Amino acid sequence: MSEYVIRSGDRAAFIAGIRELADFLTANPAVLVPRNASFGIFVDASDTAARREGAEHVAASLGVPVEDIGEGYYDARRDFGPIAYSVIAIPPKERQRSPVRRAPDGARSRQTRPRQEPTPSAT
Repeated sequence: MSEYVIRSGDRAAFIAGIRELADFLTANPAVLVPRNASFGIFVDASDTAARREGAEHVAASLGVPVEDIGEGYYDARRDFGPIAYSVIAIPPKERQRSPVRRAPDGARSRQTRPRQEPTPSAT
């Protein structure tokens, strides 16, 4: 049997935090919100079969399929409006390459260098 580790948190505290955030945003309409947000569960395993098995275990409860996104990474995602809940299975550190990122439209891209924020222009 394959062995994998699912990195997850305290369920009750997470749900309470989401409710607290929703209540705060409802009570404070002047507070801006992001265009989109995401939450993720990570699966660690040394072999490919175990990573996929772990990702499939989490994805089953989300009701979504697992996708092989290459180089030992697996991904599954369920969207709730502009909020994504995902599972990402990642290879061991020694086999990792540049991170795979999703664009807001769901497309994947590989980031090869750190993102640089634009510098404000002098007025």
